[in-house]
Amino acid sequence: MSVSEFTLKLSPGTILNVADCLVMDPNSQLVVVVTDESLLEGDTTIATFDPECSSEQLTDRVYIEEESPRDECRDGTLVVVQKQDTQGRARLELLSVPVDKSKCDNDSELNILAISIAVPIAVATVVVIILVFAIPSLRNKILRG
Repeated sequence: MSVSEFTLKLSPGTILNVADCLVMDPNSQLVVVVTDESLLEGDTTIATFDPECSSEQLTDRVYIEEESPRDECRDGTLVVVQKQDTQGRARLELLSVPVDKSKCDNDSELNILAISIAVPIAVATVVVIILVFAIPSLRNKILRG
């Protein structure tokens, strides 16, 4: 590994503000740590820099490290894009891009439906059992037949 190779890891919510040029060796990388909370906060800017003198294809050198698994079918795929602002500065932004729903299986929707039906039934059963054992007259009628 040469001195010009490096990995810079950005914590959730951190923005790398470079005053001038963002120059990276082809073997270097920028790792962005993502949590569910950091995505909910709204600011998805990863870095700001001067695009005139910066390395090309910086988005290819940014890697996303997710701390918890995400449902890509529901939440989309995280990608890094470069955008230009009105002052001539560039910024790298983290975006959630919807995936093709045909590539997703519908098991997750089926699981949610099954859970939404099973939980109320289980709760009702527990309530009935508690009532039967809590009320002596009801308990005698049911247990004696």
